[in-house]
Amino acid sequence: LGIYLSSVTVVSSAGSASVPVTLLIAAAATMTLGPSGTQFLMPQGGALGNASGSFLVSVSSGTASFTASALPGAPWLQGSASGNASSSSPGTVTFSIDQTAATALGAGAYYGTIRVSASGIVNSPQDFQVILNVSAPTSRVTPDPEPAGLLFITSSAPLLPQNIQLFASSKN
Repeated sequence: LGIYLSSVTVVSSAGSASVPVTLLIAAAATMTLGPSGTQFLMPQGGALGNASGSFLVSVSSGTASFTASALPGAPWLQGSASGNASSSSPGTVTFSIDQTAATALGAGAYYGTIRVSASGIVNSPQDFQVILNVSAPTSRVTPDPEPAGLLFITSSAPLLPQNIQLFASSKN
């Protein structure tokens, strides 16, 4: 039982990015979002390299029905879902960034939340955090790993593999 932390580093000609990895081994039924959040990076007035994302909903034992929806306050973030999740068959929540709304944002960090709720789970609800980093229009394009982190959870089942993709935004 416990939490174990590590990271994966991606190195490219445009720079490097580190992706945290967390493994939680729990005794009671818990819900985990894998990963628990993500970041998007784009220059002001530019375009995202990838305007969509997803995350997994797992429970450490049994099966649970869940619902997910973007909370008000971040009109650039869109997403809602419902489904079933278990440790051997996680559910998936997909979301997207409204490219038109994102292009109109000034330079700065913008935060959005997708809340996932499941009945009968001790740590419900869980929040998936989405950060949209808008840089100055003259900023250099940098690598953007998706997801920004990996989370593995198990009580006794084998761990499921997760992938990392590398994107880059554009200035026009």
